[in-house]
Amino acid sequence: AAWNAVSRNSQHALFACNCALKIQENLSCCPVKVRISIHTTELLVGHVGKTAAAFNTIGPGVQVTAALSKLNRTLQTQCIMSQETRRHVEKHFITRGVDIITFPEPIQGDKKV
Repeated sequence: AAWNAVSRNSQHALFACNCALKIQENLSCCPVKVRISIHTTELLVGHVGKTAAAFNTIGPGVQVTAALSKLNRTLQTQCIMSQETRRHVEKHFITRGVDIITFPEPIQGDKKV
C-alpha cells in the first residue's frame, strides 16, 4: 500500500503501522503467516503505462521495501520497518533495532532497520 498518495496525509507512516497491526490482528485466527515491511520515502505514484495504465509506485524506495521483505523472512519476524519510518512513529510505538543493513546497488547507503 502507498500512504500519502493522491491526497496529502502528514501521518502516513502512523497509518501504515496501524494498518499493519490491524492486518496481523485480523489474521491471527487463520493458519496464514503474513509478514509486513514498511518504509517511508518519496515515490513516483500514479497511473503508469501506455496502453494498459495501472496505478503503480516507482522509485528506489520500492526496492528498499522489497529488501526489507526478504530480511523479514530471513529474521522470521512479522513486521519490520526502516529507520525512516521509525523516526515518524517512535512516539506512538515501542520498537527495537535489528541491525544496520547495507542494501545492494542501485539502492544507495546503509539503512537501519
